[in-house]
Amino acid sequence: MRLTNKGKYGINALLVLASSQEDGPLTLKTIAGKAGIPEHYLEQIMGRLRQCGLVASTRGVQGGYRLARESEKIFIGEIVEAAEDSVQPVKCAAHQCERSDSCLNHDLWSRVTESMLKTLNGMSLAALCRDAFDHPCRGGDCSYPAWENIESGGV
Repeated sequence: MRLTNKGKYGINALLVLASSQEDGPLTLKTIAGKAGIPEHYLEQIMGRLRQCGLVASTRGVQGGYRLARESEKIFIGEIVEAAEDSVQPVKCAAHQCERSDSCLNHDLWSRVTESMLKTLNGMSLAALCRDAFDHPCRGGDCSYPAWENIESGGV
């Protein structure tokens, strides 16, 4: 599977929410700023995450997004599956394809998919959040440029 920006942005957005739970609901603009995600793109992703029951939204002046469940009960696999169009490395890995009986690769890709989902579903958002903020690259050059913004509360 190739994780697209949808999956990465979904994870980053939920990391922002998990790290800011005591602040109440966060606006889309705040999440986008802290996570370094284009706001118009984040809106689509948050809609998908809401439909899958990972985030809840509140309208109004004090409105915004918050986690729909405790971060310990949200798993990375759920986030990726909600945000991505597909988590399969190849089309036929998720189901029987017309050539599955004669396809030499079908079992391989099915196992790869199963292993990947097992790994992603084995890590909670809370665990990833703890790991991310304890990681030595947090304050420096890391693949998640938003960590400094999240820590400082800056946008």
